[in-house]
Amino acid sequence: QDVDYTPPADLKLRTGGAYRKRAEASVKEGKYVEAAADCVRALLRPGLDPTAQDPLLKIMTDAMLKLGRQRAREAKEAQEDEKYAEQKAEAQQLAKAWKEVLAVDEAAWAAVDSWVIANVSNKTGEVVAAIPLTLSGKGEADGQAVRVEVRAGEDAHGATFEFCAAHNIRGMDQVTQLTQMLDAKLDEKDYDAPAHMQLKTPNEHMKRAQALEEAHDYAAAGAEYVRAFKAPGLTPTQKQELTQRLTSVMGAYSAVKTYATAWQGGKYAEAVTAAGSLPAQFRSDRLHLTVARAHFHQGKIKESLSSITNYLTNVDKLGDWADEEPRVIAATSGAILAMRLGDIDKAKKMYQIVLRADPEQKKVKGRYQMLKTFVRMLSDIEELLNKSKNHDTIKAVDRANLVLEEVLGKEAAATAGTRLLLFQCKAWSAMKFHDDAIEACNLAIEQLQNHENPDKKRVAEAYIWRAEANSRDESWDDAVADLEVAVSKVNSQEVHAKLREAKHQQSQWNKSEVQHNRRREEVGHFYVHRPHKRILDLPDNIDELDREQKCKWLKKHYHKMSLRWHPDKVKGGKKRAERKIREASEAKELLQMQWECRGGRR
Repeated sequence: QDVDYTPPADLKLRTGGAYRKRAEASVKEGKYVEAAADCVRALLRPGLDPTAQDPLLKIMTDAMLKLGRQRAREAKEAQEDEKYAEQKAEAQQLAKAWKEVLAVDEAAWAAVDSWVIANVSNKTGEVVAAIPLTLSGKGEADGQAVRVEVRAGEDAHGATFEFCAAHNIRGMDQVTQLTQMLDAKLDEKDYDAPAHMQLKTPNEHMKRAQALEEAHDYAAAGAEYVRAFKAPGLTPTQKQELTQRLTSVMGAYSAVKTYATAWQGGKYAEAVTAAGSLPAQFRSDRLHLTVARAHFHQGKIKESLSSITNYLTNVDKLGDWADEEPRVIAATSGAILAMRLGDIDKAKKMYQIVLRADPEQKKVKGRYQMLKTFVRMLSDIEELLNKSKNHDTIKAVDRANLVLEEVLGKEAAATAGTRLLLFQCKAWSAMKFHDDAIEACNLAIEQLQNHENPDKKRVAEAYIWRAEANSRDESWDDAVADLEVAVSKVNSQEVHAKLREAKHQQSQWNKSEVQHNRRREEVGHFYVHRPHKRILDLPDNIDELDREQKCKWLKKHYHKMSLRWHPDKVKGGKKRAERKIREASEAKELLQMQWECRGGRR
């Protein structure tokens, strides 16, 4: 009145009963403030019947209590939304930083394609001496005309080694004879080889050769071994050792050259085959990494990761690990491959190999910290799951998936989130979203097969969680099958107990007995413990209806279940869908008979 305010006309009603009626409707709609206000308006009306006060007070009290709960719930949701926003911002910040560093690692991994393992290009130096030869022996090479050449900057020993290695000539007498022939030809041309190729003592040449072998320069090592044969003062013992070493290096040189030719020509399958024939001691660090890259180019991510793992297991771990070294590139590349396969534990191990040898390796240390932050996110999700906070679990999984999608891309993230899929499986199962739960578990278990030597406990856990989802879905055959796999992975009493219970439920579910029609005639075996009405999602009061109405509901819901469990549309696998259809058909047939519907057995 002081401010000359007139309330809206629609708030004012003519009777207390009208206020009460509107208040009750407001309560049903969740409009508790409006309900309480109408009660107050009614109570303040002059001449209100005293008998009407108690019902109005009751409605008002109920509305105020519900309003208090509603506001408490809204406050909690606002707090959770604020917390979710903070967590999402943290996840986005992690994703941005992680994406930047992994882009650098991806570039280093891709740069391996340009690595040259051995010089396989045609030599361009001027030919200073050449001898025509005819090969003899078995196979296609017999009678083949060839030339052995010495080019400017070479000597007879290097040319002899490469020619003999290329044409599988391993006899030391032939090697010596060919060297002498080339030396004579070079003398005719008055050609002097570079000073560092001049003959020294056998020991000097052998030491040089062994150092070059360790550096995986087999062409230069082989040339030094040939020089040692020509060097004055060679003893019989040295000659015997030289023969063995030279034969070994010739084989290594030939295999590496075959590999390098295939690798640099983009023939990755041939390259992998050639590498397989090369003894481990003759594989350089760069060759190891290019083999992994060759697997990668063939789409064999698991084999690529396995190759990197073998290399890092056996590599020399001494000294500082520089960023540009093959062993560091292998570790960072292996971590990326492991994450793409969803094997977060394997990615951690890649970084740990480096940090155990060089704890202050900054590049790897930073990446390891980021990965640990993501692992903590996974631990937080697992804690939510253990507390049965299933809705919060799904939200947290979405945040973690956003990180993976930002870092690896949407397609790669789909296969990288194995652990997240398992969390979704368990949460959705508890929320009775069985299709989504089993689909998530199916994908997770499929991805686990791609992990290199997956942890048996992790695999068993995946099968146990899917068994739980199948149990809630009353898919007892599948639950038993999953638990049998779990028992084969981890032999624990708890899993055995779960298996026994699942087998008992399976036995009950599959128990059948002969059924009779109203004329007491046998009409076949039907399952006696299955909830046929629930299988067809029939209403709870179906038994209260007459026969015609029951049969109409039965026909309608069977059609609904046929669409619901169409194998090409439903999640969770075709076999599950086909089984659900069979169960619905069996339920329909039994109920048709029991209710004496048309088309059923009577």
